[in-house]
Amino acid sequence: MKTALTVCALLACQPLQAIAEDDERFKMPKAHFEQTVRTLAIAPVSLPAGTPDATNARQRIERLLTVELERRGYGVVASPVFIRLWRDLSGKLGGVFDPVSGTRIDDRWKLAFDYTARELKSGYQVDAILFPSVIIGEVTVSSLEAIPPAMRAQSEIQLALGTHLRVTIRDLNAARMYQWSSAMEVTEVFAGRSHEKRPASELYRLDDKLERAVARVLRDLPERSE
Repeated sequence: MKTALTVCALLACQPLQAIAEDDERFKMPKAHFEQTVRTLAIAPVSLPAGTPDATNARQRIERLLTVELERRGYGVVASPVFIRLWRDLSGKLGGVFDPVSGTRIDDRWKLAFDYTARELKSGYQVDAILFPSVIIGEVTVSSLEAIPPAMRAQSEIQLALGTHLRVTIRDLNAARMYQWSSAMEVTEVFAGRSHEKRPASELYRLDDKLERAVARVLRDLPERSE
């Protein structure tokens, strides 16, 4: 019983850091990004399947991304514009994902992307598109003091999983310009014989965690003074 309680306590601990991240945030020279990107369109936030109240979670994440991008001097085109343009062509193509396997149909996806990018450029002067997503991955607890002493004495933590916010920015030819991710919240812990899973309904509720994750994933973007 004590072990179960200490595992529950770990679920709320901060700070966290991702163990697996790209070595470099920028996938092309940072100077090129700074010279060419002034306005970003935001694609809808991709969430893990089964996320409760997904619409609200997407809106909260997009709102925080928009605030931080605008603070850095970028123009932002909201996701409903991207969605409308994407659906204009993807619907005519019969969708861009295989209805049975769920895998992406690459040639259809590229057609939909190219059409959306052209319309975003001509109608909204967009220079690049930001694709936000939340993924579940392994995390490490970066402070031993965050783990209650009772847990350290009784059980060794073998694995902790959590939500990560990832942003990928692509140019209008679909080439990756920037990508980074940051852990947000522990969702599941395996410690000894104990396994504790946090209810999904408790996630995405705390704006401070979302704000910190957004600040971390965007912190290396150049700030614009124009």
